[in-house]
Amino acid sequence: MLDNVNQPGEYDVVLGNKEVNTFGAVLGGIQGVKHRLTSEVVEHRIAALDEAFKYEHEGLNCIIKALNDPDKLVRIHAYELLEKIEALEINIILDTFRQKYYLVHFDGVYQREKYNGCYGYIRFYVDGTVITVGSTGSPEQISNWFNKESENQYLGRGTYIVDDNTIKFSSNSACGVIDYLGEIDVDKKAIF
Repeated sequence: MLDNVNQPGEYDVVLGNKEVNTFGAVLGGIQGVKHRLTSEVVEHRIAALDEAFKYEHEGLNCIIKALNDPDKLVRIHAYELLEKIEALEINIILDTFRQKYYLVHFDGVYQREKYNGCYGYIRFYVDGTVITVGSTGSPEQISNWFNKESENQYLGRGTYIVDDNTIKFSSNSACGVIDYLGEIDVDKKAIF
């Protein structure tokens, strides 16, 4: 038996003479989620956020940290996941996020003064989508159908760009195209 002391036993780990490829190792659990959140591949980080929900408080912290990811797609996905949670602390975090990365609000509609009997409404989404419509109805009356999933042909659609306190977008609908350019007043929660 003493003759075999330098030989591996049946259950011993053996290190070979070649480099070990550690990139193929698979981490599970919350440690795996945290590792994938450091990936250079955006799609891997987004998938890790979905999985983070399984790990309660620690997973939630990972999603919150992803709000500061260098990639906009990861930040948007983290925002959309957190938006599903109804908790005061999360709402405060999302408000802080909106103030940091966006000067527009996503939790309601902007209303223009009545002109020729109609109000103009604009609604922004965190993914860059903007919708517009003219209506005689109040914000409460249009809230059932004024959303980006609506199939209303008169609903204008576009993509907005915010640069400092300037916002720009074009809205396309059955009525035509309207170009918008305005300044955002964060204190008044208004666009001029």
